[in-house]
Amino acid sequence: MLGFLLRRLIVALLVGVTVLTIAFALTRLSGDLAIAIAGAKSR
Repeated sequence: MLGFLLRRLIVALLVGVTVLTIAFALTRLSGDLAIAIAGAKSR
């Protein structure tokens, strides 16, 4: 039982790290939202 819980915890941590990494990468690659909405000339 302890082995099962440990495996599930490791998988949950790996899924969490993967989701956080993908979310961070997508937000960094999307650029500045304010510039996207207002346009580049309004700076």
